[in-house]
Amino acid sequence: MTAGNTTLTTEMLAAWSSRLAAILASPGDTATPRKLGMALRQIVPFDASSSFALRKNSAPLTFFDDLPSGVEPVRYAEKPYLLDPVYISFLKDELPVCCCTLEEICPDGFRESDYFHRYWLPVDIVSEFSFNIPCDSNTVLHLSMLRR
Repeated sequence: MTAGNTTLTTEMLAAWSSRLAAILASPGDTATPRKLGMALRQIVPFDASSSFALRKNSAPLTFFDDLPSGVEPVRYAEKPYLLDPVYISFLKDELPVCCCTLEEICPDGFRESDYFHRYWLPVDIVSEFSFNIPCDSNTVLHLSMLRR
């Protein structure tokens, strides 16, 4: 297995898995989402990350993001999430569990949409890979890794 230009040995992956287990064992720690993003970055190269709780009956909760300065994820939770293909797939119970790319779930013409131009283009996102972890029937933890 490789991460970036580094080949991961079984020992390296075992050590990483132990660190990941320690991070996930502290869900109440406010630093957990940031630590999780840092841990994932050791295995998968990406430029920015964010984590949200997507909820069917209310706006998403933002746990963490390391988007470039000037980009405010709170804008996403105010209204844009209603047009997000990830959120729409979640509402339809079509969001893949575990992992997916945005290209796997976005509709035809997404890159021409008003949502793309108002939300994605200013952030300069080229691609998104995400982990989706169901918490209950109305909530999913969405961990997003972005490339710019």
